[in-house]
Amino acid sequence: LNHLRLDLPNLRHGDEIHAQVRAERGGHVIEDWSQTLIISVSRRLLVDNLSVDDNGFLPPLDFTAIILSPSSVRLEWTPNNPNIFVKILKLFSGLHYIINVKQLTSKTGEPLFQRQIKVVANNFALGNLKPGEHYEMTIRTALSPEQMSDTAAIVEITMPKDDEYFEVGNLVISSHFQSSGQGIVNLTWDVPPHIQRKIKSYDVEYKEMNDNNWQKLQFIGQIPSATLKNLKSGTEYLLKIKTTLHGDVSTESGHFKFRTPEVLMNPINKVDVIYTNEMDSVRLHWVLEPSIIAINEVFGYDVYLTEDKDLPESQWKYLYSSENSVSVNALKSGTTYYIKINVRKTDGTVVRSTVYYTDRQELPLQQWNRMDIYNADQVISSKNFYHLGHDHPQPRIVRGLGD
Repeated sequence: LNHLRLDLPNLRHGDEIHAQVRAERGGHVIEDWSQTLIISVSRRLLVDNLSVDDNGFLPPLDFTAIILSPSSVRLEWTPNNPNIFVKILKLFSGLHYIINVKQLTSKTGEPLFQRQIKVVANNFALGNLKPGEHYEMTIRTALSPEQMSDTAAIVEITMPKDDEYFEVGNLVISSHFQSSGQGIVNLTWDVPPHIQRKIKSYDVEYKEMNDNNWQKLQFIGQIPSATLKNLKSGTEYLLKIKTTLHGDVSTESGHFKFRTPEVLMNPINKVDVIYTNEMDSVRLHWVLEPSIIAINEVFGYDVYLTEDKDLPESQWKYLYSSENSVSVNALKSGTTYYIKINVRKTDGTVVRSTVYYTDRQELPLQQWNRMDIYNADQVISSKNFYHLGHDHPQPRIVRGLGD
């Protein structure tokens, strides 16, 4: 027999095995001990197609220090990969984080501060720091003092002096989004007057709530405002503002959460009113906007008609059509009618209507006022409607488009 299988279940990543072989026959040594064979153990786990050391120790991401006062900060971080981290927790009990805090400067000549902290959560408030001094914080994932991640996440921070500390306050967020979904978000906030003249720049960072990809913009100057131009409509965002003073002392705000307005796209490209030989009847025909709703997504259309625009939708005359046209009968001569067309989709959802109105006939539709209809009790309060149609005794129709 020239081979041997050893069952060593307690071996860990990074362990070493020292082995020697000696040959015997009939109780007599025929070959003395061989040279020592050193075997280094490298064990890997495959978790969600990611190969990691069997200790599973990856340093966390987004390690940040948020200043709470001239002498305290809040440290925050997220697992390197939350899904993998949860699975590793099931494999290894006692998984935690080791934070090392090191003071790098001492203007008073006092001994430098050092501290090690064990944390299970993903945040920690650290106090008793000295204003105006520079600190380095590192964080590692660990199972024991001997088993921790080989690499660490690092953040450096200079604590503000007592007269330099301030909080970003009264953040005002305003936005304007077009029907195309493109828009801008304007931010303004307050800083104390005695601080504003010391400001060198602002860094505004933002990301979608479920995304780890922070976008960063820097604004040079003292004006506490910013404009964001690449945000999506109907999306929740997380925002933070970093203020850098002359002398490179930085203060970072906490996280602000906001949601951009949802822009309802117009699924109908055009509506035609076709007059018939019968004086009390017209036929409505409309064309879908293919970039918004495909024909195979449409189950049917809900058409609403009324003489009184101020009535709630529940009191408008209702017509259903499975096609993109419908005949409207029993109309009164010389009467203005208002219509809305809702698109009923195959998944059961209904794209509600928007009524467009104006008192200036020469304006293109894009410059008309609009009224979004979200519920059956909503009424239209505007008195200035432009009536589509011709000045003859036949009925006139105000355009109401699905949106």
